Amino acid sequence: MNTLITILINLLAGIIVMMLHEIPKNIAAYFLTHPVYRGGVKMNSPLKYIDVLGAVFFAFSGFVVGWQKPFSYDYRKFRMKEDGLVVLAVIGEVSSLFFAIILIPLLKIISFSGGIDSSFYLYLYAFVFALIKYNFAIFFVNLLPVIPMDMSLIVRGLSDKGYASLDKNDIYLKLFFIFFLSSGMITNIIAVLLKVLM
Repeated sequence: MNTLITILINLLAGIIVMMLHEIPKNIAAYFLTHPVYRGGVKMNSPLKYIDVLGAVFFAFSGFVVGWQKPFSYDYRKFRMKEDGLVVLAVIGEVSSLFFAIILIPLLKIISFSGGIDSSFYLYLYAFVFALIKYNFAIFFVNLLPVIPMDMSLIVRGLSDKGYASLDKNDIYLKLFFIFFLSSGMITNIIAVLLKVLM
């Protein structure tokens, strides 16, 4: 496959999965916010969720791993306060997992209907496959307890002390985050998962 087209497919898929992870959270934040404060909750532009470095990782690195730009919400205005943060994080994770799983049958249909002999089906297959991989990548990356990933929101919602510990050790956790991504462990986990599911 043409290298430039591959990069463009990976970049587009990466940008889409960033949006698929964050937009449901933005919608949920509106309903989690107390009615008194809802007027101040805006639907953000999907472009605000694009993390440039995360997109570069998706497009160019050869790694399966990239990440989105998490948007911060004022949980103090939520009806459920800290519990709302947990709900928000879980919605992001579930949305990524949901989109990854529902696209698998589509990939199989593409494979059976046109094979991957023609250029169109080859590119379509590559695009849907990238969407699946990257949704799983976003899901697993957000399981890491690094601020501001979803797991850190869950910790913050469940324990102030736990979050304070994450904040105190932020630099070490981010170094671990970089090491963990570059080690290829998430890539290997996704490869095994896809082999089982497909």
